[in-house]
Amino acid sequence: MNALHRTLNEAITSNSANPALTILIEDYTRYHFIMVVFGGLWVLLLGGLSITFLMKFKRTPKLHPLKWGFEKKVYFYFGILSSCVALFMLFIVVANTTNVLDPVHGFSLLVK
Repeated sequence: MNALHRTLNEAITSNSANPALTILIEDYTRYHFIMVVFGGLWVLLLGGLSITFLMKFKRTPKLHPLKWGFEKKVYFYFGILSSCVALFMLFIVVANTTNVLDPVHGFSLLVK
């Protein structure tokens, strides 16, 4: 595997027109672009769910001034959970976007 890493590093740093390396980088870029699209859809879905859950949380009446009912707790925790997962997915989408915008740099970090 060390010889493969060395060969790929030499091909990347030489800036020559290597057809095999060009295909590898194009596939690498295509993969990350698809991850950006599907990850973005997940971010939108989870963001919508978190807004829905938190709006239902606000509209659900309290049973007692100091205690929440089961329904209110479920809406709150699902709203917070979906918000956290949406933020994590947004981080992944941003990371994949950087690989789409500069695929040679991302691929060179992969083979080191």
